Amino acid sequence: MTARSLLATLLIALVSALPAVAETPAEQNRIRLALAALENLQDDLFFIGYQSVQSAGADGQTYMLLDFRYDGQTPRERDLYASIDRICRTVLTNTRLVQDLSNAGYDMVSVAFDERSQYDCLP
Repeated sequence: MTARSLLATLLIALVSALPAVAETPAEQNRIRLALAALENLQDDLFFIGYQSVQSAGADGQTYMLLDFRYDGQTPRERDLYASIDRICRTVLTNTRLVQDLSNAGYDMVSVAFDERSQYDCLP
């Protein structure tokens, strides 16, 4: 586990009780509908949901953490990174979703498959 992923995991634990970012009802609905498409990306990968996480560092960024679980055992590293790429591409190529996330105050999207690590989606 890298220092960055360890820090991210600790931040999630520390700030999970913070209130969600200020989304309008219309943005909330569009975001939920867009994220529902993530449920059908892979047969063995299930979208659990998302949460808002605000970093405790000086940057004060707000992350949307997309939570997934695999059906069965965790895949090989190569397959894991392919899943991360597929999820991130699906989110980042949806310009309306990216705009809604930005309007709602999100600075970054991250993907998690367990409680120990997360992976940032980078454009």
